[in-house]
Amino acid sequence: MLSNLKMTISATFRAAMPADLPLLTDMVASLYSEDPSPQNPGPEHTRRTFLEFEQHPEKGGIRLFEYEGAVIGYAILVRFWSNEYGGDKIIVDELFVLPDYRGSGISTAFFKELEANSDPRSVALELEVTPGNAPARRLYERLGFRKAKNDYFVKRIRHGT
Repeated sequence: MLSNLKMTISATFRAAMPADLPLLTDMVASLYSEDPSPQNPGPEHTRRTFLEFEQHPEKGGIRLFEYEGAVIGYAILVRFWSNEYGGDKIIVDELFVLPDYRGSGISTAFFKELEANSDPRSVALELEVTPGNAPARRLYERLGFRKAKNDYFVKRIRHGT
């Protein structure tokens, strides 16, 4: 745990493994406790997401953030081809850092690592942020993300199995 005086720390990033699933599920629950979703995703969603990426790594993956041997955050990344961008876009579907480690440079380091080590076919990063999450908005803007011209629409056609 960091002191109240935030400092930059050096985290490492790795792919989630099956043994990480209980901890990942807890962190996902923490994210949605802080920032509720109308979809109300539960542990089964996280398990299915992990299995989907394990069986189809071309679709994306889950990265864990570690500091001094402890998992302190995660990101769920989804990859797809975009005609508009002429290559793969990586959607950062979820990003979470434990509260005690926020503001210490972990997310910034993660995005730098993601850009530097992504597949050469990847041409853009995309993410969503809740309108009221000012700290995340400032971070993303500082990292070069810009609000898209188009609005985001969703129509659910069925519930996942």
